Amino acid sequence: DGQPHGVNVSVVPYGVPFTVHYNGQAQEPSAIGPHEVVVSPDHPDYAGDGNAVMWIRDAYLQWIANQLPASVAEDPDQESTGWGRLADPDGDNVGNSLEFYFGSNAGASDSSAAVMTVSHLGTNPSFQWLRNPSGPAAIVKWSPNLIDWYLSGDGPSGDIRTLTQQVLGLESGRERIKAELSAGVGGLGFIRVEVP
Repeated sequence: DGQPHGVNVSVVPYGVPFTVHYNGQAQEPSAIGPHEVVVSPDHPDYAGDGNAVMWIRDAYLQWIANQLPASVAEDPDQESTGWGRLADPDGDNVGNSLEFYFGSNAGASDSSAAVMTVSHLGTNPSFQWLRNPSGPAAIVKWSPNLIDWYLSGDGPSGDIRTLTQQVLGLESGRERIKAELSAGVGGLGFIRVEVP
């Protein structure tokens, strides 16, 4: 939400003054991700620090926390191998960002759960897929040659095409999306989905 977030602290004995630092700073963080928290007594008669990790979660981090064991999802050191957007903890060659977008399970090798359909009616190719409604917005592009990729309303000289998208309905909690490419003078047309 972009707002600063802090922790609630209880001390024993009650009333001992304390300071709280987040990543070594007194200011409460607002950035998404893990933050090191250190609570220290602010009184000469008391010593000892309390340490914890506070997470500020966006929709992706909420999702991944439900997909993986807490030992992975709560460990800041496992970003590259466990909970990070590029990580592939289930080893199915589908990174967590794609698993999140398509609504598949980051903790189980089920990349086929994306269920994609390709069709070609007349001169208009179309592509359907399932996506997580709370996932990120994807960018859909088209290409005449699988090398050069264009957004809707763009293309090589003399072959400008329209790429339409629509939600067809819900299936098992995921949206079925359809993208269709208008006919063009260049013949072939390919569609791809880019997930951030």
